[in-house]
Amino acid sequence: MLRAGWSRSAKGALAGRVELSSERPHAGRFALKLSNPSSAAAASAERPPPIQMVSAAVQVKRGFFLHVRGWVRTAQSQKETPGQLSIYDSEAGPDLAVRISAAEQWREFSLYRAVAHDGPARVTFSWSGAGEVWIDDVTISQLGLPSSVVAGAPGPPQR
Repeated sequence: MLRAGWSRSAKGALAGRVELSSERPHAGRFALKLSNPSSAAAASAERPPPIQMVSAAVQVKRGFFLHVRGWVRTAQSQKETPGQLSIYDSEAGPDLAVRISAAEQWREFSLYRAVAHDGPARVTFSWSGAGEVWIDDVTISQLGLPSSVVAGAPGPPQR
């Protein structure tokens, strides 16, 4: 994944783990797994710092739509504050993130964004809190007609 342009970051002194896991992937042989230690294991912190994976860049054009979809599942200790996965793109940022707290079975996510400028778009997967999250079958694509064409489309005929 790193050779394909993905990057990893962990904030703070404690670094979670990022790995390809063969443990119950949604499809194929592996899923991306992000994990943070439990609060007890990280005695100096109440909550582990977020760990993030950022996708490789996908070139998009202004006025089109960005579509991101994939599958996630989580595993968390009942003793810990629930972890949360935030999924957001470089177009809208973390304020418009899809947030998933608990998904013991595979759960599909999907988001659409109007593209504001030509250039690279990336998707960030940020896991905060203790526990583990698996991410699989992620696709990032540009869709459809430019949003300006859709916005200017005539409405239903007036009677």
